[in-house]
Amino acid sequence: MANKNRVQVMCDDALYKRLEAEKERTQASSISDVGRELWNFALIIRERASENKSRTVKEMLEEILMKEYQNETTINQIFLQVLEPNNNIDPSKIDIVKSKLKSYKEDAQVRTEKFIEEKE
Repeated sequence: MANKNRVQVMCDDALYKRLEAEKERTQASSISDVGRELWNFALIIRERASENKSRTVKEMLEEILMKEYQNETTINQIFLQVLEPNNNIDPSKIDIVKSKLKSYKEDAQVRTEKFIEEKE
């Protein structure tokens, strides 16, 4: 039988108890099996993370949050316009509207950053 590489790792009581609990949960034959499986799992994640250049779930959720803030402001503006149905839109105001929509996006970005930093 070929020699297998061996790794010994010191750990505190809390980690050891967690490993024992994982052994019971997965019905593994030993804590070594649990450790080997967890190391392999963690390494696969790290290797894929360094190879994968796509957006993370966190980045996508931040983008969705920003769009929601932007949509909220836009809907509020539409609601205000609907309250005055006799208001005719002057074509010269289209540039003003575009500018306001841009400011809504900037405001949404600021609000998103505040939310992510837990300041809002």
